[in-house]
Amino acid sequence: MSVTIVYPTNHRLQFKITPNLTLYQILDEACLRKGLATADHALKFHSRILDLALTFRYSRVPINGTLEIVRREDEDICDYQNVEKNLVKIAVQFTDGTRVPKQVEPDSTLLQILKLIENDRNQNLVKPDGEEVHPVVYATERVLEMISLKSLGIHDQALFRYFSRRLDDSKLKQIDEFVSAKRARVEKLENRICENNPKPLEIANNCADRLPSKSERSLRLEKLEKMIAQVNESLPASEISDYRSESNIALPKVPCERKLIIYKQEDHLPVLEEPDDAFFEVTKSDVMLMQKRLKENCDLLTKTCLSTVNILKQQETERRRKSCLYSIVRIHLPGRWTMQATFYSSEIEDLYQFVSGLLKNPNTAFELYQAPKYLIKPTDSTLFDAGLSPMALLILKVKDASITNAEQLFKDDWLKAEQGDKSVAVAHVHQSFILNAEHLAQSKTDGQH
Repeated sequence: MSVTIVYPTNHRLQFKITPNLTLYQILDEACLRKGLATADHALKFHSRILDLALTFRYSRVPINGTLEIVRREDEDICDYQNVEKNLVKIAVQFTDGTRVPKQVEPDSTLLQILKLIENDRNQNLVKPDGEEVHPVVYATERVLEMISLKSLGIHDQALFRYFSRRLDDSKLKQIDEFVSAKRARVEKLENRICENNPKPLEIANNCADRLPSKSERSLRLEKLEKMIAQVNESLPASEISDYRSESNIALPKVPCERKLIIYKQEDHLPVLEEPDDAFFEVTKSDVMLMQKRLKENCDLLTKTCLSTVNILKQQETERRRKSCLYSIVRIHLPGRWTMQATFYSSEIEDLYQFVSGLLKNPNTAFELYQAPKYLIKPTDSTLFDAGLSPMALLILKVKDASITNAEQLFKDDWLKAEQGDKSVAVAHVHQSFILNAEHLAQSKTDGQH
C-alpha cells in the first residue's frame, strides 16, 4: 500500500504506508524528507483539507491516491495555533473499568500524562512491579512515552487504555531502536529546516552587499543623463512633439467634447414592428464576420501559449480598455427628462461634481443610482474602472421631495441651450461606438508594427 505525495514545488514522491498510520505521521515523514516544518503545512486531497488526527483507513483516501502538501493560509495558521493553545480533554481507562479524566496541554507526552495520573490513583504507573512494561493503547496502536498528543494529531479529546504487559528482551530492544530512530529523525528535520531557512540577518547582509554604493549610483545616473541628452539632440523637434502628443492621446488629460444634450422622454412607447423575412437572411457581410470570428477563436486556441487565469483576465481587461475610448453617460432626471454627455473612458471625472455644476443650487443633495439599485459613490477612479464604459444608464434621485421636475433643479439657460431631440442623442451614441471601433483597429495595427 502506498500514496503519492506532491510537494509545493511540484516534486512527487511515493510513500509506503499502513492502514493504521495517522495522516500526521505521513505528513511528518514527508516534511522530513524535504526539510519542511510540519506545523506550517497540511495535507490536501482534491479540494478537501484532511484531518491529521485520522488514520489512513478512515481518511476516505483511496489506495495509491495522491495527497498534496500545501502551506496553511495565514488565517488557517492562526486557527491552528489557537487550537494548539487550548487544553485537550483526555481519559485513561484501566483494566478494572475505571476512567480518569484530565485536561492537558497538546505538547504533553504520554509519559507526562502517566505521571500526572499517578497522584490520583496512588499507583506507580511509570514503573510497575516486576518485569512488566506500561504500554498505552490509543486507536488500537501502541505508542511510547516520547510521543506527544500533538504528534498524534489529537487537539480536542481522546480516550486511552492502560494495561501492564510482560515483554522479553527482543521487544525491549525493538522499542529502544524505535525511540532512537524517532529522535534521529527529529534531529534531522531540525537540521534541514535550519539549512532551508537561513537567518534573516544573513539575508539582510547579503542583500546589502549586492546593493550598489553611492559612487556607483551617481555614475549610472550621469551615464543615463548623457544618453537622454544624446537622444534628444538626435531627434528633430517635430518628432519630439509628435511623441508627446501620442502620450497625451493614450492618457487624455484634457476633457473631450461633452456633446451635452437633454431631451424629454416619450410618453408612449413606439410600436414594435415584426421584421420581414429578408432581415433573417444571411448576407455576405454576415458570412465574412462569422469567418473572422472563427479565425480569431482558432488562433486563440492554437497559437497562444498556456497562461494563468489572472493573466487571461488582465489581457481581457486591457482589450476592453483599448476598445472603449469614449463613454456615454445617460442620467434620468425628474419629470421624465434625460441628460446625456460624452467622456473619455480613461478620464477621471467625478459625476457628482459634473452634475452639481449644472444645478441652480450646487448644495442640493442628490444621489446617482445604476439600475436596479446600485449607488454610485464619488470616486477618483476612471469611468472604465468604475464600470461605466462604454455606456451607462444612471438615475438621479433628489432627496428634497418638493423637486419633481428638471426645471426646478437645473439652470434655465442651460435647459434652453442644450435641449434637443432624442434622435440627436442616439446619433451621438452611434458616433462614439464607431470611434471606439476605429480606435481598437488602430491599436491593433500599431501593435503589429
